[in-house]
Amino acid sequence: MMFNVNYIEGFWLLTNLIAAVVTFFALLDARRDKAAIRLINGASRTLIAKGNVRREVFRMMIQVLLLVAVVPGLFVDNPPVLSVPVVAVVTVTVLLLINSVLDTVDRNALNIITVADVVSEFERIAAEVAQANAAAQAKSQAAIAVIDEKVDAAAADATREIARTDKHQGIQDNRITDVENGQ
Repeated sequence: MMFNVNYIEGFWLLTNLIAAVVTFFALLDARRDKAAIRLINGASRTLIAKGNVRREVFRMMIQVLLLVAVVPGLFVDNPPVLSVPVVAVVTVTVLLLINSVLDTVDRNALNIITVADVVSEFERIAAEVAQANAAAQAKSQAAIAVIDEKVDAAAADATREIARTDKHQGIQDNRITDVENGQ
């Protein structure tokens, strides 16, 4: 058994290996995106992410099948003839590679957009919290002012009552003194 590679098999094998590696990393990216999207965006985007993972798995399976088709030809002495079926199979490999690369680029762009959306949402929530905090602080200060007024009014009432009681007590003390003095 001799290892024999011509230019067609070499190109096919190289393209297929590159496509398989790119597809494998695209699959890993798709799985990470699916996990991140599930945490951030909920059900609708999770369905999209599941579809991305599924497509990358199928591409990977096709790449493996194409590798299985090309590898045995490397050990045969008859070089393949450039024909329409060979060009079609090599073209499938190239198209799968291009598709995986473009999907990876799209997912990266989607990640950037998603992060920007999350940051915007956090900023919006922070602004709402700050506004609610300011409103609560204003209400607190107003409530404290009302309580202060009521405490001041109660203190004034208590002072008047004490003064009245002291005055009344003073009158009674004067009467007692008058009675004691015989008046």
